[in-house]
Amino acid sequence: MTHLYVRVNKCGSTSLTNLFNKFPHILIPHNDLPKLPDKKNLRLIKKSKQWKQFKKFTVVRHPIFRFISAINHICRDKKLWSNRGFANIITNDSKMLDFFVNITIDPNQKYEFNTDLYQFFKRHTLPLTHPHYCILDENNNLDIDYWIKLKDLKDKQKLNEFFNFINIPVNSKILHSNKGVKVFKHTDLSAIQLKKLENYYKKDYEIFNY
Repeated sequence: MTHLYVRVNKCGSTSLTNLFNKFPHILIPHNDLPKLPDKKNLRLIKKSKQWKQFKKFTVVRHPIFRFISAINHICRDKKLWSNRGFANIITNDSKMLDFFVNITIDPNQKYEFNTDLYQFFKRHTLPLTHPHYCILDENNNLDIDYWIKLKDLKDKQKLNEFFNFINIPVNSKILHSNKGVKVFKHTDLSAIQLKKLENYYKKDYEIFNY
């Protein structure tokens, strides 16, 4: 294995993982389950000498679009919230947006890998630059070799450059779009909600030029 894909939630990771799994030279470690063997645990690899041996890459997305995508994921997949007392939360008004904004920005909200709705949502909306993803080093500098914005996977030149780096044939149809429920758009956020999220994702904006 020569390349390592750092998966980031709500950045096309399902489609990309399905594609990269076909290529044995790409390692796709898990960043949620700490009990997996070393070679499958992102944080353990980061702490080892292996990290420098890989050509590391990731795909990132605008923080606000990630946040909205996570909410629509919850709305679309009712098994995530049904039978847990959250049925009345799934609405299409500002109160629901407040509910999820508060989960996201709450510094005390846990995000362990389990089925709890609060932790599930918190994990999927962690900043790109959060230690969970191992994208930055201890000095807050980028510690990967290549990154590309999700929207740029639709740009032919940038897509070719990306696939050339990871050494696989170009595939312009790698991403599938969810045709299910899309309750919210980024324009539904109030000025106050947007400001809270922008403050929370400030480092993402700076590092990835958003």
